[in-house]
Amino acid sequence: MINHKKIYSARPAAAAKQAGFSLIEFLVASALSMIVLIAVGSGYFASRQLSDTALARLNVQQDLRNTANLIVRDARMAGSFGCFNMAAYRPDAVSEAADSEAALRLSVPGQNSLVPVKALAAAEFSPAGFAAESEALVFQYGVGSASIINLTANGAELQIPAGDPLQTAVNGTPLVFSSCAVLDRPAVYTVSRSNNRLNIGNIAPALSAAQVANEFAVLRYTVNAYVLGTAGEQQGLFRFQLADNGGWSNPQLLMPGIEAMDIQYGYVNNCPVIGAASEAAAEETFEFTDTLKTGNDAEGEGVAAPAIIRITLNGGNDVAAQTAVGDAAGGVHVYNIDATVRGGNICADRAI
Repeated sequence: MINHKKIYSARPAAAAKQAGFSLIEFLVASALSMIVLIAVGSGYFASRQLSDTALARLNVQQDLRNTANLIVRDARMAGSFGCFNMAAYRPDAVSEAADSEAALRLSVPGQNSLVPVKALAAAEFSPAGFAAESEALVFQYGVGSASIINLTANGAELQIPAGDPLQTAVNGTPLVFSSCAVLDRPAVYTVSRSNNRLNIGNIAPALSAAQVANEFAVLRYTVNAYVLGTAGEQQGLFRFQLADNGGWSNPQLLMPGIEAMDIQYGYVNNCPVIGAASEAAAEETFEFTDTLKTGNDAEGEGVAAPAIIRITLNGGNDVAAQTAVGDAAGGVHVYNIDATVRGGNICADRAI
């Protein structure tokens, strides 16, 4: 007898319906995802803002460091013309006489200007394409170590070491002739070169063979000015250099966004008398002024160079808006730079 068995397929009870998320579950999952994405995005943008702020501060600090280095270096060099240091002399000691036997000779008539530090009013400082908004702080000195090896008629032949600034000298390059006793800036001369030698000709007035000899060094006359102003669409603190044509070079932007520059000049007074009894010895004092002293003092003597120059740079004038919150409230950034002038401390006699 044959048994016939029915074969049934195993099917689940809900075979006709597919499993999945309900609409409510989908909406809850979407809401959670959006919350996570918003949190991640907020964290990213907050981190990006902090990074941008930190980078901006680093850039400002780097600009400030470079600016301070330049100003401190120029102040340290101010008045230095080789063996001769103007910072150790009062400005009225520089003679404009054409007599080569003068103790100090400056042969540019009407330009008794080799003093270490000068301050030019904004109206007096007007390079092309630049609008000055503060006084210009000017440092003057000589660089190089070229020596005179031969005197010719109204001229001199120079030996120039490798790397000396006068290696690139051309007609018009400002020059200063210096020894330990004489400082001379010729008004007229021509420049030609032969191998590693430089020929300075047609010097007027002529140099004195009695004084020049091998004691003289020939330097490049260097003048650097720091001034607040606007060039094109850039506003901030700029640096200018004396060019070969006697004018100012193109402006070099040091720190953008600086809106105010305050300069104070520190002088040393009441120098102690060497060898005086302790009870009679004076104590030197420091005096700070808002203006650079020029001319003669109360005793009729020429004023010496300042011993220290204190510069305050302000990145936002609205000091009243500054609160404990800091940048977000007032946006005021104040930077201080102190630069000492070699030879300016006349009590210490630090001319070298």
